[in-house]
Amino acid sequence: MRRSQKFIIGFAALGLAMAATSYAYAASVHYTDPMNRLDMTLTVLSVVLCPTQLIFAFCLDCEAVGYGGLIMYSIIGVSNAVLYALIGFVLATLRRSKPDNSLRLGD
Repeated sequence: MRRSQKFIIGFAALGLAMAATSYAYAASVHYTDPMNRLDMTLTVLSVVLCPTQLIFAFCLDCEAVGYGGLIMYSIIGVSNAVLYALIGFVLATLRRSKPDNSLRLGD
């Protein structure tokens, strides 16, 4: 397997891990408690690192706990892994097309 493919697969795995972490956070939050600064910061960080959660932003009756939440976050996880793989592909392409200046010893 080439180095760029490993890079892209690594980014996809990172995206899947971010979605799993977001699911763990969403399942552990008690929505009946008032939101404090830490909860707000973690929620914003979760949305920034896993933006595909916004697909289900208007699903007000959806809960993260249970079978429905597992299906919902499975969809979020796959789409986030695809998004991160695309980012990894763009970065790998940019890294590969960068000119190699290390061959110029006499300049």
